[in-house]
Amino acid sequence: MIVLILTLCLVRVTISELESQLFDLPSLNVQTDQLYLHKKFSTNLSCELSAGYSEARMESVIWIKDKEIISQNDTEYTYNGSILTVHGTRPHNEGEYQCLAEINRIRLSNRQLIRTTIISSPLKIRRARFTKFDETLVNHAAITVRENEVARLPCAGMPDVIPSPASICFQRLENEDDCLGSKNDTKYFITDSGMQISLVTPSDAGFYHCLVRNEYLNQTKKSPKPVLIIVTETNSTEKATPELIKPVLVYPAKETTLDKPIELAVAEGEDVILECVINMAKIVWIKHNDTTPNVTMDDNTSRFQQIWGNLKIRSVALGDAGIYSCLGLPIVGWEGSHDHNKTRPRIDYNLVVYSPSGVRLSITSQFDKRYLLECLATNLRYEIPTAYINGTSIVHNINEMGIPSNTNFYNNPIRVHMEVKTTFTGSIQCVSRPAMVEAEIYGYGLERGKSMNMFVMNNLNSNDLIIKGPTNITVPAGQTADFPCIVTRVKARSWMKNNRTLSLFTARRTIIGSNSLRISKVELSDEGMYTCVAQSESGQTSYSSAYLTVTDDSTTKAPVVTSTEPFLDKKKDMKIDVEDVRGFVTGTEVRIQWSVLGKMEALTKIARFSIEAQSFGSAEDSWIEAESVDSHVRATTIKSLIPDNKYKFRIKMIRDDGTHVLSLPTEWMNVEATSGDVLPLAPKILSVYQRSSETAKVLFSHNVLIENAAAKTFVIIYNEVSSDQNKSQVTQVDGSQNEAIITGLTFDTQYSIRAIAENSAGKSVSSGEYLFNTTR
Repeated sequence: MIVLILTLCLVRVTISELESQLFDLPSLNVQTDQLYLHKKFSTNLSCELSAGYSEARMESVIWIKDKEIISQNDTEYTYNGSILTVHGTRPHNEGEYQCLAEINRIRLSNRQLIRTTIISSPLKIRRARFTKFDETLVNHAAITVRENEVARLPCAGMPDVIPSPASICFQRLENEDDCLGSKNDTKYFITDSGMQISLVTPSDAGFYHCLVRNEYLNQTKKSPKPVLIIVTETNSTEKATPELIKPVLVYPAKETTLDKPIELAVAEGEDVILECVINMAKIVWIKHNDTTPNVTMDDNTSRFQQIWGNLKIRSVALGDAGIYSCLGLPIVGWEGSHDHNKTRPRIDYNLVVYSPSGVRLSITSQFDKRYLLECLATNLRYEIPTAYINGTSIVHNINEMGIPSNTNFYNNPIRVHMEVKTTFTGSIQCVSRPAMVEAEIYGYGLERGKSMNMFVMNNLNSNDLIIKGPTNITVPAGQTADFPCIVTRVKARSWMKNNRTLSLFTARRTIIGSNSLRISKVELSDEGMYTCVAQSESGQTSYSSAYLTVTDDSTTKAPVVTSTEPFLDKKKDMKIDVEDVRGFVTGTEVRIQWSVLGKMEALTKIARFSIEAQSFGSAEDSWIEAESVDSHVRATTIKSLIPDNKYKFRIKMIRDDGTHVLSLPTEWMNVEATSGDVLPLAPKILSVYQRSSETAKVLFSHNVLIENAAAKTFVIIYNEVSSDQNKSQVTQVDGSQNEAIITGLTFDTQYSIRAIAENSAGKSVSSGEYLFNTTR
C-alpha cells in the first residue's frame, strides 16, 4: 500500500470549495498486440484513452521506457502517432513502457472542457525465451523405489521459459510416441518441475525423458539425458519391521520448518500444486493461523483437492495466501491426534498470491487549514509507485504546485506536506507499478500498473471582489447571451472560456458595465464554461464561472437526440441531456454510469432508462436492450458478457409519454478472455416426463458460449404449488448431464420446477418456472 500525502493550503478556501474543484480525469492505457517480444514479429504498442470521454482528443504522444524518453531517432523503435512499434528483442528492449500525452477537450463533470497532460500506468514487456537444459544440474543417479510406493521423477536442469510456467510431460525411452501425464491420468501426475508415478510396479522401471514446451513460442525441448527408475519388488513373505513402515520423505528432499518454509508464488486465478511425497504415511494438510480449508480426495470440482499426497488449489484467491504444512503421520501407532509443530516428516510451504495492483486517490481537510491528499496503491509488497503533476514526476515538478515543508518520496507510504500555489491548476496522478516486477510470476493483469487521476481547478479561489457573478444559461443559436458580472474597484478584469483567456471587444463579444459579458448572434461553437476574473491591487484574484449551452432550433423537432443535439420540448424547462456515459470493465462485467442534466420538472417525467448494447461486427444500427432500470438510477452493471469480444453501450432515457432521448455511445470496450470460470448462463427446462407415481425425469438444455462458462453441476429445485408449507426439494447432477430424476412426488399434484447451473465462479440465475402435473 502506498500513501502519497500532499498538504494543500489554498488562500481563504473552505473544504467544500476545494472539493468542488476536484474532478475525475480519464486514464491513459498502453495496449499491445503481444505481451512478449518475439524475434519473428514486431510488437505494436498503442496509447489509448479510457472509455467515457468521447470528445477528448490526444494532441501529442511521447513514449517512455523505464522512466526515460524513447528517442524518435532510435532505430529499434518506430513512432506513428499514438502507436510505438518495438523492433528489437534484446534484453534492453525489456522494461516498463508508458505514454505521456497532452489531451484536449476533456469534459469534466461540471461540463467544462479542459486541456491537460497525463501519463499512463506502466506496462511490463518481457522477451519470450526458451533456453537450453542446464546439463550441470542434470542428476545422473538412478531413482530407486519400492514396489507399490510413489516415485518422483525430477525434470532436472529445466530451461528458462518465458512466459512461465512451461508445460511438461515425460516419455519412456522405448516408447517415445506417448507423452505421459495427461490431464485425467490416474497413474502419472505432472507438476511444475517433475512427474509422480503412483503405486509403482516392476513394469514402470526404465528410462524417462522430460519434455518441456513453451506454448507461446510453440517450441518443445527434450532433456539431454533420461532419468532411470529402479523398482525393488516386495517380498510377500517378508515380515514388516518398524523401519519398513516408518514414514519416509521422498519429495521435497529435505524437511522444512515454519520459520523457513518453501516460498511458492502464484498469480491470482491460477491453479497451484503443493507437492508432498511421503511414502508409508497418512498425509494430512493444515493451514497455519487460519481455518484449514475443506480438502477433498475425490471431488474434481472442489477448489482444494488432495491428489495422493499433493494439495491442488484451483483458481487461487488472495485469501488463500499463507503457510501450509504437509504432515506425514504413521500408518501404524497413530492414535488420531498429533502436534502440528512436532510431527515429522513434514513440508511447509509459504504460498504467496500476487494480484494486479490498484490505486485510490482522495483529499481531506487537516486541523491547520491544510489539506491531505492521499494516494493508496494496493497489492504491492515492496514496490512504490510514483505521483505525477501534469504528467511529470512530483520529485522533479513539485515546485509547480508549491513549496513543500518536508518530503518523503521514497518510502512506503510517501508523504509530502506543502502549501499549494493559489494559481495552480492541473492534473494530479497516482500510478502504481505492475505486480509482475516483484516476482517472476505471470498472470492476468500482473503486467500492468494502475492509475487514478484528478484535475484540480483554481477558478473558485475567492469571490470577495465579485459582487454578483454569472449563472448557467441556455440560448438558441443566433440569439444574444448575457453573463452578468458586477465587480468592485479592481486593478484588472477579464474573461476566460474553458480556462483560456477570451478575446473581448470583437464583432460579437463586448463588455457591459463593470465586467458583464455579452455575446451576440450566438453560435454552436460558443458553448462552454465562461469565467469572470477580477484582480485587486494586492494581487488577490477572484473567479466566478457559468456554463453556456447553445441549442440548435433545427434539431428541436426530432424526438430522438444525443447529448450534442439535446431534445427541446415546447417548454424550455423540459430539456434533458443524457451524457458522460462511461464504462468500466471487470472480467466479464461492465459497470455503466451516466449523467442526466435538466430541471426538476423535466426529470420527474422520466419513466425509466434502457441500457442498449452493440457487439463488435454487428450492424451499425443493431442495438439490443441489455438492462432496464428505474428513473432514479444512474449506474448499473451489465453481467455475463461474452469474453474475447468488444462492446459499446448507450443510454436511452424514456419519458412517461413514450418519447425518448439517446446518449452518444461509448467507445468500444474489450471484454477479455478470463483464465478461470465465469458465471454460467441459466439452463432451460425442455420437458418433464413421469416415470412412476413418485418419480419424474427432467430434460433440460444449457447454452455454453465459451468453455469456461460451462456448468460443473446442475441443481434442480422443485416444490408443490398448492402446499402451504412450500417446502422445496433439491437434486443435483453432474455438469455433463442434460437430464435429472426427481423423486418423492405425490400423484395428482402440480409441481413448480426450476434449474440452476453452477461452477466455481458461482451460480447462474434460475431458469424459467416449469409447471408439471403428476398423475396416477
